[in-house]
Amino acid sequence: AVVSTQSTGENWVYYNTKANNISQISIRRMLFDGSESKVVVNEKSDGGLSIDWLNEKIYWSSSETVSVGELDGTVHTTLLQKEGFNFRDILVDPCNGYIYLAALERGIFRCSMDGDISSFTEIVK
Repeated sequence: AVVSTQSTGENWVYYNTKANNISQISIRRMLFDGSESKVVVNEKSDGGLSIDWLNEKIYWSSSETVSVGELDGTVHTTLLQKEGFNFRDILVDPCNGYIYLAALERGIFRCSMDGDISSFTEIVK
């Protein structure tokens, strides 16, 4: 997955990288000109990426989890975990406060951006 954002006057591209196996996938960022490439999050991230441009956060999905962190990777946490789901893509809607998730062979789901499990709802089967 590749996403881009503009924050604090700089244009960043965020992307997943894969080394020899899936356990070595990480999230990296670089400037649009290809300089300043660095690892932002060094944990399994085999799903989608999405940027909350209003609050300057990055969201990512990985199999059964959804996580959020600062754009520079300094702080990140797991927001949501759903056993048996295979989250493949993610889109954040900071204007309305929702996360949209595509789960392989399950459908499309929506939940609040704080990961409140009671807001987790199927919207497309």
